[in-house]
Amino acid sequence: MQRQRLRQSVHSEENVRLRNFLIEKRKALNLAQRQLAEKLNIHYSVVGKIETGDKRMDFLELRRYAKALNFNIGEIEELFNLLYSNINNK
Repeated sequence: MQRQRLRQSVHSEENVRLRNFLIEKRKALNLAQRQLAEKLNIHYSVVGKIETGDKRMDFLELRRYAKALNFNIGEIEELFNLLYSNINNK
């Protein structure tokens, strides 16, 4: 049985989809990276690094992001359920 690594590459399909999801949510609110950073009380470069994959977020940061972008963190679970069901059906 092949083991799957717990910590995935920042360039894995899962991480890319998560970053794209966060970017879409930010843009849907017409927020620039600087504006989101102000809502999160962080430096704007951190938002850029998260969106390009140069910085990983932990769960608590992801929760703060969800609150700032007005989405339920459960939406991310739905995104990944869809991804995994598509992978398993191939």
